Amino acid sequence: MTPRKPHRAAFLFHAIVPPVLLLAVLAIGGGWAGATYLADWIPAVAGGLWIVLAALVCAQGLARYRKEHYEVYPDRIVVRRGGLLSDEELEVHYPNITHVKWIRPWLRHKLFGVGEVYIEVAGSGAGSIVFCNLAKSREAQAEIREHMHQAFSMRTDELLHEEGPAGQGILLDLVLKSGWAVAGIVAFALSMELSPLLDALSEVATDQSDSTTWIREHAIWLLLVIPVTALGVGLLVLRFLDLKRRTYRVYNGVIEYHEGFLTRNDAIMPVENLSNSEVTRGIAERITNLYHVAVSCQGAGQEVSFLYLSRGPELSAVLDKLIAGAKAPIATAPAVVSAPLDSTMSAVDANVPPPLPPLPDRPDTTYRMCAARTLIPMGLYLFILPVLVVGIGAFPILLALLYHLVLQVARIFRTTYTLRRNSIEERFDFITVKQREFSRDKITGVVFRENVFDRMFNTITIQFWSIGAGREIAFRNLKKSDELIAEVRESAAIQFGQPVETIASEFSFGRFICANLPRLFIAVLTAASSIIVGAWVHGAYALLAVPILLLPVIAYARGTFYYPRSKLEIFDDGLVFQRGLLTRHKTYARFNNIKDLTTTKIPGHDCGSMRFNVAGERVDTAGTSIPYGFIMRYVPQILGKDELFDYQVLARSDVPAPNQGTGIEERKALGNTCVRTLLISIILFPLIALLPITLPFALWRAHHVRYRIESGRVLMRKGRLYRSQTSILFDRIDHIQTGRGALNKLFGNGNIVISTAGSTRAELVLRDVKGHEAFYQALREKWNISG
Repeated sequence: MTPRKPHRAAFLFHAIVPPVLLLAVLAIGGGWAGATYLADWIPAVAGGLWIVLAALVCAQGLARYRKEHYEVYPDRIVVRRGGLLSDEELEVHYPNITHVKWIRPWLRHKLFGVGEVYIEVAGSGAGSIVFCNLAKSREAQAEIREHMHQAFSMRTDELLHEEGPAGQGILLDLVLKSGWAVAGIVAFALSMELSPLLDALSEVATDQSDSTTWIREHAIWLLLVIPVTALGVGLLVLRFLDLKRRTYRVYNGVIEYHEGFLTRNDAIMPVENLSNSEVTRGIAERITNLYHVAVSCQGAGQEVSFLYLSRGPELSAVLDKLIAGAKAPIATAPAVVSAPLDSTMSAVDANVPPPLPPLPDRPDTTYRMCAARTLIPMGLYLFILPVLVVGIGAFPILLALLYHLVLQVARIFRTTYTLRRNSIEERFDFITVKQREFSRDKITGVVFRENVFDRMFNTITIQFWSIGAGREIAFRNLKKSDELIAEVRESAAIQFGQPVETIASEFSFGRFICANLPRLFIAVLTAASSIIVGAWVHGAYALLAVPILLLPVIAYARGTFYYPRSKLEIFDDGLVFQRGLLTRHKTYARFNNIKDLTTTKIPGHDCGSMRFNVAGERVDTAGTSIPYGFIMRYVPQILGKDELFDYQVLARSDVPAPNQGTGIEERKALGNTCVRTLLISIILFPLIALLPITLPFALWRAHHVRYRIESGRVLMRKGRLYRSQTSILFDRIDHIQTGRGALNKLFGNGNIVISTAGSTRAELVLRDVKGHEAFYQALREKWNISG
């Protein structure tokens, strides 16, 4: 074990100086504004407050330095840190590492000679381990790389590709960035009053005033233009030097890349944790014959882009070959992490999943969209929409539709979907080029989707989920055939055979009412309120009750047709979920890609819902990560369905099936809930009046929370009316985090966060656990035995 500690002066400089300076600026500004507009005593108060806050910042920085320790073991890395009122411990094992970056921050490196080792783990979240302000950071990075050989090959005996941004690409980048900067300055200038400047320029052009007079009269403009121009030129120079020094090297066991000018960054990525690759080209890149290549690891948020490459297809081919041929990391002990509750960390499962069945040697199969299926629905819109929009002058909508039609035509003829032996590929090549490829062993789910138009044209859309990408690949509007379905199922390893168990939704009026009691209560209350307002104010308000009450009727009518078509089939190796009315979905997922199961029972009936979370996430346009998965509703005999599923998975291993009669159980502490409710009511002052209702309700909810450890899984039960249970099998757990906040220390409890691979958020959070230490140790012991 090699212990390390940060450089004292560099650590304190980084932790204390920036916040103290920021507080000083705020104090000076607040004091000046207060003295100008309020009272003369405001600056004294602001200064005193700054002294107090600066003292707290210094105390926090000193406490953080005392507790900051880094330990590198042959099998794991441990970071211990904390603050004035907290203690934390972070631990990660080598098979979970996707990046190791050696960063030299420019100012601190020049002043103190320190650097940082930044370690990222698999999943979509940010990195979890940082060795900050380390005097011998290069040696620490080298030691970590040496220990990674236990989990990864890390071979560098064969250089497969080496490249950096091309010269024309660097020039293109500078031109684009300067163009955007000029456009921004012009836009800002147009929003200002320009007549004085325009008059001055006119005078100079007509020699009506000499240059000295003009400069004196318009010095304020020069004072603004000169520094802004100098700053822009300086940033462009830094960008040029940064791109010029970037180098990407791909070896047979590791990827190395070097970037940065002032702040330097050297990084390594083991090929075993690579997931997918993507090649893109915009219009400018096509003109200059350049490419952007992105490679992602085990998660949506960890993507590295290699910019402006002249040999992009060659690099992509090398990466695809490495991804297809890389073996899983060598299994070690599970990665246990002790951390505060709000720490974000995600990693790959240390347990190696069962290998996929081999595929026979066969040529690649390429498919294209069905032209009629793609264009005819658009044609219908083109005939109907002008009638609706021309009369009201909404021509932009029509233009947008025409643009969409042109884009669809381009996609029909310039998009190809390819099933390869070890991957699937989507490629679009028109004005821009985008090529995305998923490795076969990183595909976690497949969805076959058919809507009304698909049934008219005998077509189908196939979506592929992956653990290593922010969005799925969709084979859109393909001609449906038995050969296509068979090839997709074979390529994604979802040939399951005969079902072991079939579960169908059982929908009825009583179950609909009980399942939607909160929504129905709100709907009735809103309708009644509108009727009362209509009686008092105007009769028109009473009409709002009609659509409000009509919505539940429509929902019930839809359910009578929708849920009889909802069916779940459980096989030896996976499951298939069918649902849909107008648009029908059939989702396939292997057991080893299903991370957790949540069942919820509705009151008054022995039925409820089952929610399956599948490995991987998609990122929407707003940047929100949405986990893959599906929900089946109105499942009969719901209380035994989680045991059925978990037993079906565990029956294939040596771990005993879950047993509700045995296990370790703990409750949620009530003191934390009580204090939080009081604090929220005080902060949101009007809520104090509702404390006689909110406080008993919060305590009643917390009283019905149970945390349980069984032979093969850990689970959480909560709720009384709507009883919910979330269970995670031990071999799905990626890492465990434990932490204690101020309230936890006050009431003698703690928090445990359980995470699985490929997620930005934890799968299960056990809050305010009584007997926290004993429960955590028992969970860790059971998990280690299972792993």
